Amino acid sequence: MNELFHEITHVLKSIFFDRKALLSKLLTIIIVILILGSAFEDQFAIDLEKVKVGTLNKDEGQLGKEMINLMKENDDIKKWIALSPVKSFEEGQRRSGNTDVKEEDKLGAMLQVPSDFSKKYQDDKPVDLKLYTGKTSQLDTIVIKSVFDTFVNMVNISTILAEDFHQAPQEKFELTNAVEDMSLTSKTKPNAMSYYTVAMLMMVLLFGTEYGVRGVSETYLGTLGERIKTTPANSLIMFFGKMIGLCLASFLQGVFLMLFAHFVFDVEWGENILMLLLIVFAMSAAATSIGSLICMITRNEAQANSVVSLVVIGGTFLAGGFIKMDLGELKYLSPNFYGQTAMFNTMYQGDMERSVLYVVILFGMALLLSLISVVLAGRKRA
Repeated sequence: MNELFHEITHVLKSIFFDRKALLSKLLTIIIVILILGSAFEDQFAIDLEKVKVGTLNKDEGQLGKEMINLMKENDDIKKWIALSPVKSFEEGQRRSGNTDVKEEDKLGAMLQVPSDFSKKYQDDKPVDLKLYTGKTSQLDTIVIKSVFDTFVNMVNISTILAEDFHQAPQEKFELTNAVEDMSLTSKTKPNAMSYYTVAMLMMVLLFGTEYGVRGVSETYLGTLGERIKTTPANSLIMFFGKMIGLCLASFLQGVFLMLFAHFVFDVEWGENILMLLLIVFAMSAAATSIGSLICMITRNEAQANSVVSLVVIGGTFLAGGFIKMDLGELKYLSPNFYGQTAMFNTMYQGDMERSVLYVVILFGMALLLSLISVVLAGRKRA
């Protein structure tokens, strides 16, 4: 255990005492973030056009009609949504999910007023409406919900039942806040600076492959590697000590970039900081293991570093790190994609199950590639 701890601390000291190289690396990434974040700012602008919502009034009384007219006349509601009457549920469903529908006819959601709406309301019974959401963006969903917050307050309806057109289960939620109290600026999607901060953070962590090359080279290759063979030192302990130390060094650089981006570039990382740190550590571990395997295969530090440069550039490109784009199935070849997607989901309340899955994939990658490196090292010694 003392050998392992000594190796970890030795690696950390050797990296962080080389301040010139470290500062040069981090400064370069910060400049790239600033350039890309400024150059592509327009591509990430939030377009707050009106969301079209269909209305299906089945009320047998007059209150449903009056309620919809009230919404049409309300200035706060008119600012955000455009109401469009539909003749049937099927029409609303078709216009909310069918890609063949003309753009001007598409709906973001449909509000259905039940047949007993007036009767229940007049009898002082709880009144429920149904809001069916279609294939719309997360921002449009925020707009729709905030509009119906105002609506609930206006007509004193207890709840609205919301469900997707294509799902049977209903989600009941109570609405309280008005439209004017709802922030629609940057909480639901990244701006350019946030996007490229995460993308370049993944690139910095993938540069940890260079550390993996260094760890294998020092332990198994060259003059130092030959000297270690003649000593009683346990090369396996030295290897994992170096890998852990190098992984921690990469992780700490990632944390520094996160702090810098928050205080200087005003990047908001959200509330789940522990999950974000876990993602950064998982990416650091995966990158270090990739580098170690590349070096073990090439058996040459210079050749390994050449391959690593291609891996870093290629991995960042496939994940949309330089230019935001989706390369389809190819993106799954990039470790950056898993870390990047997990971070965005965590920062912007996305699919957390997918985030956890991608963290598991990164840790699994790190473990598998490290074990393969150890096996190859054993064969070399034999």
